[in-house]
Amino acid sequence: MNIDQLIAKSAATRPKRPRFTPVDNQVYNATIHDYRANIEGQYGTSTAVNMTLDGTTDPVTLWLSGVQEDQFKDFMTNKETAMPLSVAFARVPKESSNGRPYGSLVIAEN
Repeated sequence: MNIDQLIAKSAATRPKRPRFTPVDNQVYNATIHDYRANIEGQYGTSTAVNMTLDGTTDPVTLWLSGVQEDQFKDFMTNKETAMPLSVAFARVPKESSNGRPYGSLVIAEN
């Protein structure tokens, strides 16, 4: 098998996961299948959360960084359950002490 065949075979076995961008202040119910933390990127580290939203079977990826990434990691630290994990979450806009806007992640197990 050459490199092109390997890449094609690998891509065929991975599900397509488009980026999911939540709307502020909207609650979503989802099933988290897995996640990868500390992914190095151009703007620092991020966490990729692979999930399906309730009512769909299409997998999506929620990318988290900064405060939201920290909040997700804190949430997962206290979980001893195996994947998949049913959750409700929302992105809530906040303002820092110096007046800069940021998105806060509110998440709870269903």
